[in-house]
Amino acid sequence: MKRLIASFLLIISAVSATVYARRTFLKEIDSLSDSIQNVIEVSENGSDSELNESIDILQKKWQSSGRTLHILVNHGEMDEAEQNMTALKETVKHTDRTELRIKCIEALNQLKNLRESEKISLENIL
Repeated sequence: MKRLIASFLLIISAVSATVYARRTFLKEIDSLSDSIQNVIEVSENGSDSELNESIDILQKKWQSSGRTLHILVNHGEMDEAEQNMTALKETVKHTDRTELRIKCIEALNQLKNLRESEKISLENIL
């Protein structure tokens, strides 16, 4: 009987940890997506100082979210997104705003792919 109760408690803790990790993951992905959208909007309508400020905010958010995401996601999947996020400042210095928007859209697509690949499904479990 004790083994049955212990196994039941282990299953409940595993499910609880999974739900918590999924919520945290989605929160971080949504926050990063919103920040990238903000950079795109500022690149279309804002000044250079506003653009640099929004990129700084995005990169700070990436640094804090990146730690959490590296815990929850396979590192290989995070590398491309990390390269795009860290290259935004250089992109705006050396190219035009169109190239910056393209990089932002690529980053949004990478976050979307991360979200899809980390869905809790029978395929991902097996």
